[in-house]
Amino acid sequence: MTDGMLLCIGDIDLDRMIAVERLPAFDGKVSGRPLGDWPGGMAANVAMAAQRLGAPTRLLGLVGDDPAGGQVLAGLAGAGVDVSRCRSLAGCATFTSLVFLTDTGEKALVRVETPAFMPDPADITPDVMDGASYVHISYGSPALARAAVDRAAEAGVPVAMDLELADIPAHADALVRLLPRLDLLFVNRSMRAALDELWCPGENGPALVTTLGRDGARYEDGAQSLHAPGIAVTPKDTTGAGDCFAGAFLSARMAGAPVQGALAFANAAAALSTRAFGAQAALPTRPEVDALRARIAAAPPAAPSDNT
Repeated sequence: MTDGMLLCIGDIDLDRMIAVERLPAFDGKVSGRPLGDWPGGMAANVAMAAQRLGAPTRLLGLVGDDPAGGQVLAGLAGAGVDVSRCRSLAGCATFTSLVFLTDTGEKALVRVETPAFMPDPADITPDVMDGASYVHISYGSPALARAAVDRAAEAGVPVAMDLELADIPAHADALVRLLPRLDLLFVNRSMRAALDELWCPGENGPALVTTLGRDGARYEDGAQSLHAPGIAVTPKDTTGAGDCFAGAFLSARMAGAPVQGALAFANAAAALSTRAFGAQAALPTRPEVDALRARIAAAPPAAPSDNT
């Protein structure tokens, strides 16, 4: 049973998805076709993933007062996410992302930010932390991230952050000072490679979880390094798979799973999340994840290679 509630702080958006054969080169052009609009946003995706997997979640975010804002909040609330701390910004459009998707399921994104991109640091009032046993943030707004870490420290709540290359500022001194105050840091393969130049992970820093796509995921802390193999799937859309992984990993850890089990659980959840267009459209339930893991465990071992 999950212990406490996961508080997600950050962005809520509408993903506008466009199918392309390949991404355009600089000053180039490719043809595309619209696939549709789906709810997204890193914080919203993590919250929805954890909620569907059985972890109660609360979301602190911002939307515009347009139909898109009402649509995404209604979907989150309908799934059970507590959106009572989300605000609607009058006279403003909801933040959107343009998602260019190839037929292999890989993608590239352009954030079309509006004033409704991120909540204000002042929105993190003391009651927002009530009942939280973990906080998840990004570095999309450095001021918001600092405020979230400060408020979580006051409340004695651990903090996980998802860090992307796109969010690294030109002058990263403030980020480097913030990293040791985290408990857990989610990065992808590219960000993990860049992290050693930005900051030297050590025994006093956060545990690191690196998502490796089809190669699985790796966990590192001052005492151990663990790896969970990937799960072979034919993805339809990988948008939000990393967010699903984070929500699944946190929900598993909050339910008492050991690190190795949480890695395997999150890998399975992320693989299932790629089954349909849209970051939230195919987010799995716990029975679905458990069933996939059972099938993998029951599968016969691969035949040895004849290559010598």
